[in-house]
Amino acid sequence: MAAGEDGGANINVPFVVATFVGLLLPLFAPSRKPTVGRRVFWSGLALAVGSGFFIAYPPDWRAGAAIAGWVGAMMLVTAYFYSPHLQLRGRVKALFTGDAEVNAMDGRERPVPDGVLTSARKLWWVTVPGMTLCSFNVAQYVVGGENPRLAVVAAAVIVVLGGGFGFIEGRAGDAIARRETLQFVLVAIVTLGVFTVLYLGGYAVGRRQRRRHDPRACP
Repeated sequence: MAAGEDGGANINVPFVVATFVGLLLPLFAPSRKPTVGRRVFWSGLALAVGSGFFIAYPPDWRAGAAIAGWVGAMMLVTAYFYSPHLQLRGRVKALFTGDAEVNAMDGRERPVPDGVLTSARKLWWVTVPGMTLCSFNVAQYVVGGENPRLAVVAAAVIVVLGGGFGFIEGRAGDAIARRETLQFVLVAIVTLGVFTVLYLGGYAVGRRQRRRHDPRACP
C-alpha cells in the first residue's frame, strides 16, 4: 500500500507503522532485567531501521537510507542518555552512572556515591556538541538575522551553563572543569571564549562561597 499516486513521493504505510512499533518497543524493555531489556531494545532498533528504509524504497533508496540512518541514530543516542541497553565488551555505555554500573547478571546496581549522576568526562563531552549547537544558533542571527528567538534561548543556555557549571564546581572545590582540559578548550573555541569567561567568573564566586562557609575547605 502506497501513497503519492498523484506524482508525489511514495510512502509505504505498513512500513511506517512498523517503524513506529520499533521506536516504541524499547519503552517496554524491563529495567530490572538488563539482559532481557537489551534484547527488546535491539529488536526494536532492527525493526525500526529496517522498516524505516522501506518507507521510501522503492523507488527512492537514498531517502530510505536517510530515514533508516536518522531513526537508528536517534534510538542509539536516546539509549545512551536514558538506559543501560548499550553494552560493548561487557561494559555498559551510558551517560548516567546508575545505568553504566548496572550488573548485567541480575539487574542490581553497584553502589554509586550520593549526588554522582555521571562522570566529569561524559558530562564535558556532552557539553561540547551542546555549546556548538547553541553557538551556531547565535551565529545564524548575528550573521544573517535568522531565528532571533532561538538565538536568545541559545545565548541564555550558554550564560546559564557557563556560569552555573563554574559556580557548582568552584563551590564543590573541584579543579577547573574537573581536569577535563580538552573538552574545556573545545567549548572555549566554539563559544569564542564566552563560556570560558562565564565559567571562570562563576568558579571564582563558587570558591569564595566555599571559603566563606568553611575557611578550611580551600587553600
